[in-house]
Amino acid sequence: MRKNHVLLMALLLALVFPGCGCIIPPQPLPTRDWRPEVTISRATKKQIFDLLIAEMVASGAQVKRGNEYSAVFVRRGDSLTGAQLSGSRYDSEAEMRISFYAAETFDGVRLVCNLAMVTNPGSPSEQVTDVTDGKTARDIQTMLDRLRDRLQP
Repeated sequence: MRKNHVLLMALLLALVFPGCGCIIPPQPLPTRDWRPEVTISRATKKQIFDLLIAEMVASGAQVKRGNEYSAVFVRRGDSLTGAQLSGSRYDSEAEMRISFYAAETFDGVRLVCNLAMVTNPGSPSEQVTDVTDGKTARDIQTMLDRLRDRLQP
């Protein structure tokens, strides 16, 4: 009887605990600053930003502000879990802020992205949390690679 209990406990432990110790943190992107970025040659900043805005709006983002060197987009409730964890009692829905910065280099135009979850956006108690690592950063990197491929034949 005792042998059955030991076997049952061993089986339960084998089923429950393997996932607990094996959580692998997200790997940083293989870029210069571990942020989503791309360098595009043979294209102007205007061409890059025009295509970037079209891509971001098509993906559900809204343009918050922009100029010839940067563009900032927002998505409300981009991630249910992220919004719940980042929300506050005043504004339960946090926003994802996606900022792109462009600089002309010898190789072309370098486009770098920062990602942040913002609680109470636009208020005096706005809280910004950097979330540049993770799945959204990888999705943005994939989009930037596609953008480069479309502008560089």
